[in-house]
Amino acid sequence: MTTTAPTVTDAVKAAVILAITNMKGGVGKSTTTINLAKYIAQFSKQKVLVVDIDAQGNSTATFLSAVPKDALVGSDLFKAELPEGRLPAVASERVHVIAGDRLLKSVDGMVASDNAAARRALYQRFRANLRAVAQGYDVVIIDTPTTAEHRYFSAMVAADFSVTPALMDAFSLSGARDLVQALHDTKALYGNPRHKHVGILPNQFSKRSRLHQSSLEKITSAGIKVVPFQLNHRPAVQDAIDARRAVWEGDSEGRVNRAAGSEWKSACKAILAEVLQ
Repeated sequence: MTTTAPTVTDAVKAAVILAITNMKGGVGKSTTTINLAKYIAQFSKQKVLVVDIDAQGNSTATFLSAVPKDALVGSDLFKAELPEGRLPAVASERVHVIAGDRLLKSVDGMVASDNAAARRALYQRFRANLRAVAQGYDVVIIDTPTTAEHRYFSAMVAADFSVTPALMDAFSLSGARDLVQALHDTKALYGNPRHKHVGILPNQFSKRSRLHQSSLEKITSAGIKVVPFQLNHRPAVQDAIDARRAVWEGDSEGRVNRAAGSEWKSACKAILAEVLQ
């Protein structure tokens, strides 16, 4: 019996917006963004908009060899008005990209952290701009930066859903508790009460590690939702990203790490089954 990838139903009019979030770096946010976008395009046959609001632009570099000069970029989404005539860059028939750019760093100084009204206005501006650009797409995936509070919350406020790649290290439980607080603030303070967290996605996981097992158990016991797939630590994952391909896609000689590919496809399918239900 074959299974099919989840798809957006006819009843869904607007694009579904999914934010890949974690304030920590090196946890796999860009890797998750890249593989989810490729999975949707390849298996769900739907049109995806990747929004890179990380100035490092890792997702951008994977999809685009160069950013067109007249393309819409991440910092444009924080402006009072969208630049006229600018559109997302085309990576492929089904994947378009709003590229990460250096000016995104200026967003972090636009409003004071203790000015709640100004923060909410900034986040809502980003949301309105993104919703306007998202017309014509089935799914929007936002790749978020590390330790950039305003861009992090802008993504959370704009998104219908979020998923959190995380390492099961000694700080994972405290990080999960911070996430719970951020979700509360997104809903109660910043104007997105319907935001839904799909779960924490354990990445670079080792079943042989007592720390990884213990950390996962503590998070689960705390009542924090976890995606029901652990992504094992495999060098093939980074090799695939460096080669600008999905984990399940073969290299130039057709070689593919089947275990890594199967894990990532299963994780993508589990996430999208909830997002696109």
